[in-house]
Amino acid sequence: MPLENLTSLLFSPLGLVGLAVLMGLIVLKMLPRGAHAASGMGRELFLDVRKLSQEGPPAGGPRLECRLTSVRLAVVVLAPSGRANPLSTAGGFPHLLDQIVPGLGKVLATHQPVVKLWPAQLSQQGFVHSFFKNVRLPGQGGKRTPWCALAGPAEIDGRSVDVGLVFCAAGNKPMGQEQIPSADAWRDALRVRAS
Repeated sequence: MPLENLTSLLFSPLGLVGLAVLMGLIVLKMLPRGAHAASGMGRELFLDVRKLSQEGPPAGGPRLECRLTSVRLAVVVLAPSGRANPLSTAGGFPHLLDQIVPGLGKVLATHQPVVKLWPAQLSQQGFVHSFFKNVRLPGQGGKRTPWCALAGPAEIDGRSVDVGLVFCAAGNKPMGQEQIPSADAWRDALRVRAS
């Protein structure tokens, strides 16, 4: 094939598209394998809070308070901390949540939140960042909306677990999202009261 025919083919619209596809494949091959997995995993972790019911706390059953505001538990995300730390759900989710805050298991039954198990997280700070990124609250991090969220470490059955919870209040509240610094701090942020 003469050089001028090759040049005209290369710079034709079809040739440019082919060159762009080839460059894209080369770039994908150069990425580490984890990058492909992470991009697919992000879609599994995403939860659109705006599509959930905006109902406030239910009238019956135990009353849940987040920072002294009555709320409905809308989302529960649990993830084991570290590589060799599987999370057993054999005792059921109420058993797991009661270890974070006493009575939270009963709240689970009446509020019926979305419950998600995430893969193991290598760092607690990474989990918190990932939780707030993938379970986005409406507005600016939920501020001045009915929505609020807490995320941080907990201890369940003697194992470190990362926990993310989303709540919906009866009206707009200025709470937003908050990182829980330690397993003991959940009891300062949340309180379950009998109806």
